[in-house]
Amino acid sequence: MKRYGFFVLIVFVSYIGLSFSYRVSAGEISNEAKQHFIKGKKLIETAASPLDFVQAEKEFEKATELAPNWAEAYYNLALTSAEIGKPVKAIKAYQRYLEITKNPADKSEVLSEISRLKKIRETKKRIGLSGVSIVAMQDGVYLMNVLPGSKLEKAGFMSGDKIIEVNKRSTVGITLEDFYRLIDTFSKDSKPLPETEMIENPVATVKQNLNIVRIQYAKRQVIENPVFITIIRGGEQQVITASIDVFKTYVYEIEEDEFEDEVIKNTMPTLVIFWADWCSFCRKYIPVIEGIAEKYKGKMTVVSINYEINKKISEKFKIMALPTTILFKEGKQVGSVIGYKDEAVIEKLLNIQNIKGDSESLLRD
Repeated sequence: MKRYGFFVLIVFVSYIGLSFSYRVSAGEISNEAKQHFIKGKKLIETAASPLDFVQAEKEFEKATELAPNWAEAYYNLALTSAEIGKPVKAIKAYQRYLEITKNPADKSEVLSEISRLKKIRETKKRIGLSGVSIVAMQDGVYLMNVLPGSKLEKAGFMSGDKIIEVNKRSTVGITLEDFYRLIDTFSKDSKPLPETEMIENPVATVKQNLNIVRIQYAKRQVIENPVFITIIRGGEQQVITASIDVFKTYVYEIEEDEFEDEVIKNTMPTLVIFWADWCSFCRKYIPVIEGIAEKYKGKMTVVSINYEINKKISEKFKIMALPTTILFKEGKQVGSVIGYKDEAVIEKLLNIQNIKGDSESLLRD
């Protein structure tokens, strides 16, 4: 990660002072909490993949559950959550840190970070980024989970791919904030290309000398406004040629920590899809949901939740099979379906609740 060295230093310093900082007595921190904190610290120090950071976050979160007044545990939970693309969880952890410490010396820095994370969340929401979990590390941007059937998967991306360039702009050492800004900028600035500059859809070509493979997005005959994304997969470099809107969708990804605000308090009906990248039935189902989201835009919100990294909310709603789709209206669960369903079944679920889509869109389709 770009701030990797600094991050490890923070964890180490925090651990050394765990019994003394901010008047937290040793008696308030159980040995079990300390052990989880130490595990998180070690995972960060020896991290070999993004999954180590995900596991470290779990350890710090467990430490906060066991020691709810331990400021350092919340601080490091915030740092880790921010780095693995969970701005909402990071914000809440920072806010708890400020509650415990009252008026710490780094208060202005923490408030500035909270403000930055809020902007990141708004950018993510605007783009969509549904069906993907992203982590930025020193050597590139990793796609940790890619939802089967999503636009990214159809474009040729897979879980574990490492993005090192977008249109020849390096993503090595880039922060998540800058990566989101980069793809958001491309989307905003994209203009129709003349036909001579459109990318045709020939059989994939291989340039042996550069070890590059060009892959087409969604098997289109022509890709308008193409973006060239260089990845590393299995140790080999590839260039995926995709449409500029490959990251954008009317379905957007949420964290369990924002479920209350994005679903329960939402004034519009909200359709929630629980998914995982190992879900074979999701491959056919997600295109259906993306179509529904477009037809009902402005009338209904559609969000997706990664089952694997949001276990608390998955357990709360007793998610036993994937995909699971739950409809909420006025903050209450009013219907659900389990497994793959076609568009007609989902629209029947919506019609029961008197949720009507875009008639013009429906006619076009």
